[in-house]
Amino acid sequence: MVALIKPLTSSTAKNIINAAPSNTATNSVALQTNGTSSIFVGYKAATGGIKTAASSITVGKFQIMDAVHEDIAAVTIAVNGEQQTSTGTALTLNNVTRGVAYVGASSALTSTAFWGGELVELLVYGTELTPAERSDAEGYLSYRYQLGTSQVTADPVFSLDPSILYTAPISIGITGNLNAKIYATTDGTTPTPALPELLAPISIVKTGVTTIKAIAVVNGLQSAVATKTYTTGINLSPGLNVGDTTPVQVNLQLPTCAIPQ
Repeated sequence: MVALIKPLTSSTAKNIINAAPSNTATNSVALQTNGTSSIFVGYKAATGGIKTAASSITVGKFQIMDAVHEDIAAVTIAVNGEQQTSTGTALTLNNVTRGVAYVGASSALTSTAFWGGELVELLVYGTELTPAERSDAEGYLSYRYQLGTSQVTADPVFSLDPSILYTAPISIGITGNLNAKIYATTDGTTPTPALPELLAPISIVKTGVTTIKAIAVVNGLQSAVATKTYTTGINLSPGLNVGDTTPVQVNLQLPTCAIPQ
């Protein structure tokens, strides 16, 4: 089983695929994740399965997860082509027909069994893959979905230089690379894709310091947080600052003119 996924955090294991004979759990096999671990479960009239470390899967990021059952009570699990250390018990599976396959659920068909996250593509093989075949499957997914070049999204770019002292209201455009969605905040908090997408420049009309934080997201891949601090109104005359009540001081000196004799 080879799957390209982007999981969500879950308190329980969710089925990416579950294959079972006669709509029962007995002798079924399943590929699962709880968001941070990769899990392979095999039943043989009893529960058996192995799980990788909690740091092997990254929530909210596209990655390749695959499991190969070697038919001798051994299972190897890899994430993005790197074999993972796992714990648990792998069972030797019975050679039976598994005629019912559930993608994103199990035979229970309850809300707790439904997959949480995005499943882009799933490859299921009826025989054990050789290391070369496994590498080919991982390479196919990496190439097709450009994982090797799209794991990093470029940071957003701000249209104005934050090192300048601005004496008038300003509008700051924030852009990313092609197809990037921009999310930004001006209150010091870290932006997330849960915010409304930024579709217009950010205007600063007040005197003082404003910190803008922004991220760019392309196909679910998020950039680092870009932070820029803008200072406005520093060089404004006191009388032009609506928040300043200091009286305007005017020192007028007339020129001295000598009248020719």
